[in-house]
Amino acid sequence: MKIKRILVACIVCAALVFGFAACTVDESYTYTLNYANLYMRVGQEQQLSVTVDPQKEFTVSYESSNEDVATVSESGLVTAVAGGKAVITVTTSDVTLSCNVEVTTEQYVWSLNYGAAILGVGAQLTLQPSVLPQKEFTAAYSSSDEEVATVSESGTVTGVKAGKAVITADVGNLQLTCEVSVSDSATNYAYTLSESSLDLYETAEAELVFSVLPDKDASVAFTSSDPSVATVDKDGKVTAVAEGRAEIYAEADGQRLVCAVNVRAMYVLNYKAASIAAGDTLQLSVTNAIEQSTVTDVQYASDEEAVASVSGGGLVTANAEGTALITAAVGGKTLTCVVTVSAAEEGNE
Repeated sequence: MKIKRILVACIVCAALVFGFAACTVDESYTYTLNYANLYMRVGQEQQLSVTVDPQKEFTVSYESSNEDVATVSESGLVTAVAGGKAVITVTTSDVTLSCNVEVTTEQYVWSLNYGAAILGVGAQLTLQPSVLPQKEFTAAYSSSDEEVATVSESGTVTGVKAGKAVITADVGNLQLTCEVSVSDSATNYAYTLSESSLDLYETAEAELVFSVLPDKDASVAFTSSDPSVATVDKDGKVTAVAEGRAEIYAEADGQRLVCAVNVRAMYVLNYKAASIAAGDTLQLSVTNAIEQSTVTDVQYASDEEAVASVSGGGLVTANAEGTALITAAVGGKTLTCVVTVSAAEEGNE
């Protein structure tokens, strides 16, 4: 049967944290899914895509095993909905591939200093996980094949014999991986980024440097998982755009490394939401988080002045029951505070 021939010929590669899944059909065409595993936060989106080598025309469809956790569009855009796990099944005209999706409600971004490495027998490198925002954690390391590469309790990897092994750093509810290729004769190469994590304020810039040890020519491609939060140019210059979290990817020689970026708001409104009684007031103010000073050049406005009005200095006056959105425009940003007005308290009418 054709289905049996396809299944026998399908070889699923060992997956990195942001790895690849591939299938070979009749030893003629190799189908590759750009992600075998996705670790996402609620609200995050990620694009799945399939390529085939050698190129040919083919059809593809996507389906989620649990749309309460993650949905997928007809074009392969995955959206994290709620905490949990789901499997995205990708069906082409020849083969079926899958991507495991884990959605977390925790607002932490994890990274590993090495996404991949090429080691000689006896060579070593040390893995170091990191997390943003910073918090205490422990890591448990393991190797998929200790005959190829071993790993110590502290994360030191040692090449044992020629082959490939996936080193896993278990940091609790998440597994970070590094694919290690060991060769008897190959030069030992370790791929690194100058930063595994960045903590930036809006508009700030930072430079990422991709390096290979020992030095060799490598064509590096930088991309951002969310350009609305942080962008990166072809030279690795990262620019913080808006509050949020994103990952910067650096790819060369088939290796992909990740830098986790946490962008903080430059301007902070002292209230994002408030409940006050009719007749009461509330003072709004904006702080420059970098300079730790109060900003005076702010344009305040209310979308429902009958409910709550606001002065040029940010003093909100509750006028009647209802809800009003107060905006504070500063430095090209618009901050908001939702004001809920209740009935006047007895004796305060």
